Amino acid sequence: FDELDNLVTRDGIRFTFRAVVGFSNALYSFNTDSGFVGILATPGTALNSYDLSGNITVITGALVLPSNARWYWKSLNNVAVGVNGATGGGNPIQVVGPAPGTASHLAAAPDGKYIEEWNSRLVISQVANPSRISISDLGTATVWNTDGLTNPSHGITLDVGPGDGDVITALFAFKERLFIFKKKKIYVLRATALPNTDPNAWEVVEYAKNIGCINQSTVREVFDDVVFLSEGGLAPLAAAELTADFSSAII
Repeated sequence: FDELDNLVTRDGIRFTFRAVVGFSNALYSFNTDSGFVGILATPGTALNSYDLSGNITVITGALVLPSNARWYWKSLNNVAVGVNGATGGGNPIQVVGPAPGTASHLAAAPDGKYIEEWNSRLVISQVANPSRISISDLGTATVWNTDGLTNPSHGITLDVGPGDGDVITALFAFKERLFIFKKKKIYVLRATALPNTDPNAWEVVEYAKNIGCINQSTVREVFDDVVFLSEGGLAPLAAAELTADFSSAII
């Protein structure tokens, strides 16, 4: 109905993909400063790039990708990075433009399970150490430090609650903070001084110890809040922060 309560018809449905896509755990629309590169999809062991007319370009190249893995994507400065929780040369990978994109193994970064963009850096949760995150160098998706925890040059590596017996299940940037979810806890990486891009002004603190997130795919920003699925049900992040009582904040 329109605003005068008249019955009107919907716009018609238009096919975007006319070819068979196949099974895929993620679709990621990759855009650069120069424009649209492609919608990245990972059916089977392939990496495909689709234009908006449904044309398919296989950009897997020499990569050996895991079959039907769950992919997560983020981009920074015209480079898209995907992680899939596997180990080896198929994780993580980078895709650069122009359309339809070129894919290769991002050897400088560790094998990753989850990925997020925060303060002009990419953040990856490591496969080998499920309580450790690696953070790219400022403004780049391709320069990382995987050698140590104390050398901030060429990226940063941080342990997050390494002795709590839990594992990282999600990463989510919200209101200039990076929330690091585990199954039963939530940590936050935040800047204590300006500029917020300076690692010397960062700290990791425990945000909540009686609730966590079960999976990265369940975290969503809703209006001015973040909603995630915990073992007890859906919970809002910002509202629970105000009350300091997550149990009463379950939706």
